[in-house]
Amino acid sequence: MYVIHLKNIYFILSIVFIVSIVSLSTSQKKPESVATVALPVNNKVIILDARTWWRRWSEERVILECQKQI
Repeated sequence: MYVIHLKNIYFILSIVFIVSIVSLSTSQKKPESVATVALPVNNKVIILDARTWWRRWSEERVILECQKQI
């Protein structure tokens, strides 16, 4: 049988209280929003490059080596 002293009960309750307050305060933070502006894009092509920087760098290096050989 475990004997829990009054000091231990206060300690456990204070830890639970502190953890609950911290978790509530961090969950209430709203993400910062940034205002965006729509630009007019008439008769223009937008290209999105989803390659990683390593692959892009290696492909550019191969192209430069081929150009040096010519």
